[in-house]
Amino acid sequence: METENEVWKYHLPSKNTDQRRKLARNRSTEYSLLPISTVPQISRPLCRSSREGRLSSSSFEFDDLPIKVQEACKKSCLDPARMELDMDVIWVATEFLMKKYFIHSPRKTIFADSKPVVAPMFIEATQAIVENKNLLPIEKSFKSIKFLTEGGFGSIYKGKPKKGKLPFNGPVAIKKLLHNNRKEIERNLSEIGFLAICTHPSIIKFKGAYVVHSPNDTEEVWIITEFIEGGVLSDAVKSGKLFQTQIAFIIKELLSALQFLHNYNYAHRDIKSSNILISSATGTIKLIDFGLCADFTSGPRVEIVGSSFWIPPEMIQQRPHNCSVDIWSMGVCIIEMLTGNPPYHQSRLYCMYKVATEGLQQLVAGLDAKSDVKDFLSKCLSMDPASRPTATELLQHPWLKQPYLDDCFKILVKQVFLTKSVGDLNI
Repeated sequence: METENEVWKYHLPSKNTDQRRKLARNRSTEYSLLPISTVPQISRPLCRSSREGRLSSSSFEFDDLPIKVQEACKKSCLDPARMELDMDVIWVATEFLMKKYFIHSPRKTIFADSKPVVAPMFIEATQAIVENKNLLPIEKSFKSIKFLTEGGFGSIYKGKPKKGKLPFNGPVAIKKLLHNNRKEIERNLSEIGFLAICTHPSIIKFKGAYVVHSPNDTEEVWIITEFIEGGVLSDAVKSGKLFQTQIAFIIKELLSALQFLHNYNYAHRDIKSSNILISSATGTIKLIDFGLCADFTSGPRVEIVGSSFWIPPEMIQQRPHNCSVDIWSMGVCIIEMLTGNPPYHQSRLYCMYKVATEGLQQLVAGLDAKSDVKDFLSKCLSMDPASRPTATELLQHPWLKQPYLDDCFKILVKQVFLTKSVGDLNI
């Protein structure tokens, strides 16, 4: 049986410089991991939804929806006749958006893929780097603690370690997550593992993770990453000062991170403007929040995750998805940067319905943008996931080959983030 260190070697970057360079040449990037093919694969049958694909339109009727959900649908801008024709989409979208009303519903449409997001040995390897420490109260290990924000799963703080307490110095971001039941533990270890092994200039830098035992017999895990002064992309979008050349720089940097992830069959699955961090000090881009990241080495998955405006059609249709979901979500970010809002931002339900039934090509055609931007977008927002270009292919698009993109972006950084600290960090 392999030891923890032997298991972890499948994922960690090689410490041997010559070997890292050789791997870099093979992968056409200087940031490389050991080939994921060296990890022994575990064969698992596809779940029922993976085999059957999209739900039949005749499976449900409007009256089958919970009363509160019916009322919400009627308040939307959707045509009742159209809703009856696409009840499979309506049911999935409303169940995703209004889960609490479906708790007692006899009919469930959202499937959870039977495969774990990562292989069991990935979780085992992550456990080897998570330290158990009695860090409470927080003042014992950190100073200058400042609460930043609260997300769906935990709270974010900015802190500076006290001298000699931890193996890193300087300001850090602290993400505190509940770590008690099996679901929480596996989700947290998965996120920690992805952060630990994904070393890239456009991905937030991982510094450590600690299990914290509280006096009331509950546990938390603290994920420590670098702290970036600046703000998230949604701040820049709200400023209304983005030019198409500046957008091109952001997308080029984001694609560099996605290329790195996708080369190892990892998909982020929550690409959105609030998960793209902009450094005011260096003018660089950092991808954050790996809580929904998944390994697709063992094949596509069937489930719906992410943030409603950025979810691709195949997820809403309950079809198998893969790394191309990140390309779609990135395309939605471009629309958001061009217009100031994600598509159909007035209604999450309306947006999910339109994405699943019609897509966004008509919206792209009506954008006030240059032809090369529209061409780039139309490729990213293909309804057919197999038709979307890879991150590597998109990096060769003429729109991203313009000169002086970084200089144009630095102007944006000075205008928007020079005096702003990251108050909405959600790593």
